[in-house]
Amino acid sequence: MVSKSQIASHAKDWNAERNAKKFKQTRLRLANLRDEGVVIRTIGMRLTDVQEVAPWVERAQEWDQRVIKAIAEIDEADARQYETLDFPGQPRAHLQRYLSDLHRHFYVCHDCRLVRLEQYMTKYGSQVVPH
Repeated sequence: MVSKSQIASHAKDWNAERNAKKFKQTRLRLANLRDEGVVIRTIGMRLTDVQEVAPWVERAQEWDQRVIKAIAEIDEADARQYETLDFPGQPRAHLQRYLSDLHRHFYVCHDCRLVRLEQYMTKYGSQVVPH
């Protein structure tokens, strides 16, 4: 007969394995989202018509929401911090000409979020897989 402590131990091991797998999957999803975010930033650098700005902003915002959701699966506080930019500063790659104030604002914010995402990925990469 199996004791309650054996059942509890087995459940704990199973949960630890499940949590480790979920943590790794979420880290991989964040890496894929970062790749996608770089593509979105590059597209934002190459816009040539003001009519392209709104669809680009919409794509960047949709991406941003998926990043927030993924970070929250690892750490809710990090997700809230990621979401609140405060003062985003300057982008790493300046554009010669922004097509509108909206383009400039979202380009700068998007680049800042890419930096933050990379910082969180570095943080999570150095962490021991949670149990």
